[in-house]
Amino acid sequence: MSESQRSARGPVANAEEAVAAFEGFWQQELAARLAEAPNRAWLGSLMESQTPSVTRVTRGEYAQRLGGELLHGSAENLQGSGECWAVHYDGLVSTGLGACVDAATGEVLVAQETPEG
Repeated sequence: MSESQRSARGPVANAEEAVAAFEGFWQQELAARLAEAPNRAWLGSLMESQTPSVTRVTRGEYAQRLGGELLHGSAENLQGSGECWAVHYDGLVSTGLGACVDAATGEVLVAQETPEG
């Protein structure tokens, strides 16, 4: 069973549930792995210090937003139809943190560093 399958929660009905799904995935799967990479360990602090922006988009629309380094998943995860929740913690003048949470399953399809600003 993949990391994202273990964290799948079922349908995600609203922005709060999308944030909870990503934060759960972060705690269960990404935090420990990224703590070993000093240049990325600080990404978790964005989640503690910010309220993320959350919008519902199609997988294709989120695929167009890919631009930073992927921390989880791949562009192939965004193929096909379906909607997802785009969760974004803005890094302001530094790198931010983004994720695509599948609206139907709660699976984190992609987590990525996002470009500045």
